[in-house]
Amino acid sequence: MTHDLKALTRKWFDEVWTQGREQTIDEMVAPEIDCHGLSDSLMKHVDHFKTFYRMYRTAFPDITASVEECIQEGEMTACRVTFRALHKGDSLGFPATGKSVTFEAIIMIEWRHGKVARAHNQFDQLGILRQLGQETRSVTVA
Repeated sequence: MTHDLKALTRKWFDEVWTQGREQTIDEMVAPEIDCHGLSDSLMKHVDHFKTFYRMYRTAFPDITASVEECIQEGEMTACRVTFRALHKGDSLGFPATGKSVTFEAIIMIEWRHGKVARAHNQFDQLGILRQLGQETRSVTVA
């Protein structure tokens, strides 16, 4: 079966991040994954990603993700995504600031049978903390 990987990539960001549909994670992510760049260590299981996801969705419950560009080569997609949100939750290790953040990410996804098997994420966490007035802090995901 051939999958439209660009459409799957857009669906991922729309449903998981903008709509907050956690069940889409189970539908679209292989149980064993290699997920780089979201924490200090490699995430090897979908449940590790869900821990990160819940922390960010709690901190930024109204987050929106806009896929600005998406390219595909073979079973890989690479995209530039702009995220916007208000910091409303305490899950980053400090009280909610009520400040807005905007940041971009570059994400490469390897798809297998229509599911995310590996992902490399690059985004500016320090830039997010600066926008929140918390640049002396760090965010760690267990």
